[in-house]
This record gives sequence, structure tokens and C-alpha cells, in this order.
Amino acid sequence: MMNAAATTRRSHEPPLRTRRCMTCSSKREKADLFRVVRHADGTVAFDPTGRAPGRGAYVCSPACLEEACRKGLMGRALKTRVDNRAAQQIVADMLREHERRAGID
Repeated sequence: MMNAAATTRRSHEPPLRTRRCMTCSSKREKADLFRVVRHADGTVAFDPTGRAPGRGAYVCSPACLEEACRKGLMGRALKTRVDNRAAQQIVADMLREHERRAGID
């Protein structure tokens, strides 16, 4: 049995790639979110491409990322401990990317 969404989508349209913000739980398209990744070696970093290998977690805004750091949500989503230094670097990298996407110099 097919649901209504499956029957109305045209076969030539690619499927939507939606993800959920780890802080506010809003669902958005993957391209509209910012990704943080835990690499295989355990390091945590901002992923500007959204394609780095490893466990990823998404946030929709710099405010959500800062709240995720403050509440420990990033470590929970990535299943690892995120130290303050790494969190500060991720916030700084994401702010630069946010400004780039918005066209702010």
C-alpha cells in the first residue's frame, strides 16, 4: 500500500533529503542545514561540504549550534565527548560558513 506522498511525486524528481536539527528538531532539506561530523579517529569538526565520512549531526542556525554546545546535545548526537576547544572551533567555522552562504563579508 502506497502513501499519498509516494503517489503524487513524479518519477523524474529526486527524493527530498531531509534532516532534523539536533537542537530544535525542525526538519529541513539537507542543503539548508549545517553538518558537524565525528570522524573515524574520534575527532569532531564542522563539515562545510556535508559529505565528509563519519557520523553526522545537523543544526539549522548558529544559535542552535551554540545551544547544542551549551546543553551537550552535540556530544549526544555524535555519540562522543566534545571538549570546549573543539566546540568553539566548530562554532567559529560554522559562523564563517553561515556568513559565506548569506553573502556577508
